[in-house]
Amino acid sequence: MRCAALLPPDGLAMTVSALPTFLCCTPVIPTLLATAGLSAISVYSTTSSLQRFFALHQTAFFAFSLALLAATGWWSLRRITRAGCLTAAGCGTEAASPLPVPYSARA
Repeated sequence: MRCAALLPPDGLAMTVSALPTFLCCTPVIPTLLATAGLSAISVYSTTSSLQRFFALHQTAFFAFSLALLAATGWWSLRRITRAGCLTAAGCGTEAASPLPVPYSARA
């Protein structure tokens, strides 16, 4: 199994772009820290620093996800243009067709 099959780059771009939105100024971080067993004082002090990090670096997260999305689009277009079906010989769909050939078309 390839590593890329686990999380495609476009899914990674979407996840990275959603991080600042979901982790800044929401109760997600305090809930996760409290679930992990931190005390209330630890949750209070840690939450503010983590949320501050995501608020300050929000632009970097968005820029990275946009660059990753653009690279994924370029890679997909490159694969499409290099596909064997776009050559003069074509794909050979008659031989590879999963549907049965009608009797009138058989030679």
